[in-house]
Amino acid sequence: MAFDQLERPTQASAFDADLRDAHPTTIIEAAVARFGDRLALVSSFGAESAVLLHLAAQVKKDIPVLFLDTGMLFGQTLDYRKQLAAKLGLTDVRDLRPRFQDLAVGDPDANLWKTDTDACCHIRKVLPLDRALGGFDAWLTGRKRFHGGDRLRLPVVEQADGQLKFNPLANWSKADLDAYVVQHDLPAHPLVAQGYPSIGCWPCTSPVEEGQDVRAGRWAGQDKTECGIHVARQRGAHQRRWGNLGGHAKAPAAGGDMAEDEARCLTGVWHGLFTYPDGAPDDPGAFVATLLELGPYLSGTTHEEGRFRHGETGTLFAMIEGEREGADVYFDKTYDGTGGWDHLVRYQGVLNADWTEIEGRWVVPGVWDGRFLMIRSNSRALATARQRFVRV
Repeated sequence: MAFDQLERPTQASAFDADLRDAHPTTIIEAAVARFGDRLALVSSFGAESAVLLHLAAQVKKDIPVLFLDTGMLFGQTLDYRKQLAAKLGLTDVRDLRPRFQDLAVGDPDANLWKTDTDACCHIRKVLPLDRALGGFDAWLTGRKRFHGGDRLRLPVVEQADGQLKFNPLANWSKADLDAYVVQHDLPAHPLVAQGYPSIGCWPCTSPVEEGQDVRAGRWAGQDKTECGIHVARQRGAHQRRWGNLGGHAKAPAAGGDMAEDEARCLTGVWHGLFTYPDGAPDDPGAFVATLLELGPYLSGTTHEEGRFRHGETGTLFAMIEGEREGADVYFDKTYDGTGGWDHLVRYQGVLNADWTEIEGRWVVPGVWDGRFLMIRSNSRALATARQRFVRV
């Protein structure tokens, strides 16, 4: 370990000396040749992301792409992420989400951004990325020097927290990016046309006036200029364990973490309750979800009854992360179009010790949110759970 810590800064300096004037493709090729599957690309799928993603896809379409889904992204960003990944043929895009326990303790009402943006970014971006990067030795970023601030002195290759960080676009100007987009007919993020040259979470991103700095709309009116993922820090407590259930990494057979086969324990019928955005806890909606095993994932169908929608049906996609007791469960719910309901709904909850209940929060990003409870039992058991749910 001591040798490794001494070696990497030297390795970064050597890479930077060799690549500081190289074309971005050459930089990516060198990183892939050196690190192979231990190299990741971190992307926000934001205003300028298409260029680096396209460059990387030409070199290695199965490069792991880490996408921080903070739970507060614009709906347009979530749609763009899916469309762009499909267009470029990227086959290993991994959605990183904050852990429910971190949100429950640090941001239970989802309004931490109003009082402490650094803490909000730490929970929703820094911790999830630190966990994911534990499985890699190096990563690619899309930062450029023309963004200004601390990025003016950005090297092409740098050492950061025991890893190498490659910045293939460090030397490129806005004109270089625009020319590349035109040359390769890359789709723009939908919000760019609305005056957003840099796009993050909806509460802390605003459009800019013509002539303003490209990142002027990020945390406008504050001294903050970075979310924190590029700020030096100590790793350790937040190392990646085994990721999500998508087969990106294998769970150890022992030692407290879940094995992938245990996901099958969640298959079957679940009865659920959810609060509406107006917060009336004594009038919850109800749904029935049927989860089925599909390879290492879980998918299923849902049938919903409630105040505004009757007989709404849709599909669920589920992932699990963490140790067996208190594991996080993530659901993406989409609807089949009945009743005109076309929003993506995200559920994030925690399993109890015997895996018979999942409790947490749901959100339509940037629009609505509320609580939910799922019981793996029958409607009679749900009646008892309902009394407890409406009292919260």
